[in-house]
Amino acid sequence: MFKKGILIVVLILLFGTIFYLFYTHKQEINLVQNIEFEKDDCCIVNLESLFINLDLLANIAFSDTVKLSFKVGGELEKGEVELELGNSFKKNQLLFQINNKKAFLSYLEAKNQFRSTSDDAIKILEKLLLTKEIVKWKEFSTSLGENQLIADFPLSTNSEEQKIVQNLNLSKSYHVLKSLESGMANYFYLAPFEGKVLKLYSSIGTKIQKNQIVALLVSKNAKILQVIMDSAEFNEIVSVQKVFVESTDFVQKLDWNTKIIVKNGSKVTLLFKDKSWNRIASNKVFRFILQGKTEKKYAWIQSSFIENKKVKSTTSKSLVTVQIHKTVKDASLVTGLKAGMKIIR
Repeated sequence: MFKKGILIVVLILLFGTIFYLFYTHKQEINLVQNIEFEKDDCCIVNLESLFINLDLLANIAFSDTVKLSFKVGGELEKGEVELELGNSFKKNQLLFQINNKKAFLSYLEAKNQFRSTSDDAIKILEKLLLTKEIVKWKEFSTSLGENQLIADFPLSTNSEEQKIVQNLNLSKSYHVLKSLESGMANYFYLAPFEGKVLKLYSSIGTKIQKNQIVALLVSKNAKILQVIMDSAEFNEIVSVQKVFVESTDFVQKLDWNTKIIVKNGSKVTLLFKDKSWNRIASNKVFRFILQGKTEKKYAWIQSSFIENKKVKSTTSKSLVTVQIHKTVKDASLVTGLKAGMKIIR
C-alpha cells in the first residue's frame, strides 16, 4: 500500500514535470511569436481634428502710425510746426520739407520754355484767324504763371491746330513739364492725419537720403488691440466659438469677424478696432483666449513607433518626422502624418 502511494506521487510529479515543461515550451513559442509580431507590427494612421484653446498675449497699440520719409534726398528744412518728440500737429500741416531750390529752378526754366512755345502757337493761330482756338490757348496760358499749377492740356479739334501742336512738339513737352511739377510735391510732407511725433530720427539742417526715415507719426487717440501669432497656427483655424481678452480687472468679448489681418512672413498680426481701446493705456497687456476648431489633423499612435521624433513609413518608404503634442501612458498625440499612412516599428 505504501509502495502504491509512492508510485502515485511519483507519477503525479512526473506528469506535473511533463506538463510544466510542455507549458513552458508553449510560452516560449508564444513569446517568440509575439516578438516576431512586434517586429512586423504596423499601424494605419487615422487622423482627426481637435478643438483648440489658444492662449496668447495681446497689447494695446496705436492703430495709425506712419513712417515719415521723402522720395528725394537733400537738406531737411522746417515746416509749419516745431517737430519735436511728443509734439502735436493737425491734418495737412506742412511738417518737413527738403531744400528744393535747384529742382524748383529747373522746373521754372522748363515752364518758361513751354510758355514761350505756347505763345508761339497762339501767334500762329492768330494769323490763321482761328478765334475759338485762340481763346482756348490763351486761357491755358494763364496757368503757366510761376506760382500756379498747370491746367489740363487743351484738346485739339481743328486740323490746323493739330498740325501746330505736332510741329511745336507741345504735347510731349507738356507731359515732361507735368512730371516735373508732380515731382515737386516730393519735397514737401503734409500731415496725413491729426496726431503727434512718436519718434524723431533726424533734425533740421541734416542731409537725408532718399526714403530715409525722418520721424514716426502716430494718429491722435486712435488705438487698437493687436495679437501676434504664428502664420501656420492661424491658417489652421477652421472655426471660432469664442474669443475674448482678459486681465486682472478687465474682460471683453471680441468679434472675430471684424479682425484685420496683417501677414508678415511666419507671423500674423490680428488687429481689433474698438473706441474703448482709446481709454486704455498703450502699455496694457491682456491674455487673448481663442476657443475653436483647428484644421490641423492629429493622430494617436503608440509611443513605441516613435524614435527620435521619427516613424518608419512603408507608404512613403522613408522616415517621417512627427511633432509630439501629448503623451498619455503608451500613446502619443502627433501631427505630421497622412491619413491611411502605414507605419511600422
